Amino acid sequence: MRNQKIVQKAYEGETVTVKPKPQEPSQIVTWTTGLAYIDGYNVNLRNGPSTNYGIIRQLSKDESYQVWGKQGDWLNLGGNQWIYNNPSYIKYQGEQTSAASSEVGKRVVSKVDNLRFYDSASWSDKDVAGTVDEGLGFIIDAKISVNGSPQYKVHNSQGKIYYVTACEVYVYMK
Repeated sequence: MRNQKIVQKAYEGETVTVKPKPQEPSQIVTWTTGLAYIDGYNVNLRNGPSTNYGIIRQLSKDESYQVWGKQGDWLNLGGNQWIYNNPSYIKYQGEQTSAASSEVGKRVVSKVDNLRFYDSASWSDKDVAGTVDEGLGFIIDAKISVNGSPQYKVHNSQGKIYYVTACEVYVYMK
């Protein structure tokens, strides 16, 4: 009913103000290692970490899958494949880590000039903190996923936290 009134006012030439619907902040996926054992029947494999996402297919009892990431109580089985980690039908074995232990503490170095780095876990222009040139870099604190693409949470020599792509086309580890 409210929408009809707004449309009617706009149709009649009146000024209308519609509050924008707030966007959810980008969800950060924590990289993990482990296995998920399916201990139930018809477990939904979804194309995102929520029941709002569609079902890709149903998994069967006694199947097992490599887990690549975790977001809240959802486990990432690679790409956009997610299952809800309910202990009544999922047996998850693995350790949650901020990044693969082989990456934390290492240096990520830019392969290109003008590589953008960010103040927050984001790809938005508004969050760009600056750029780094080829051969320069940061110390890795964690590996995360932002909107499906990998980033490193890093710090500089003064301890300031930034975020930079983890794509091997642009960076390498040293």
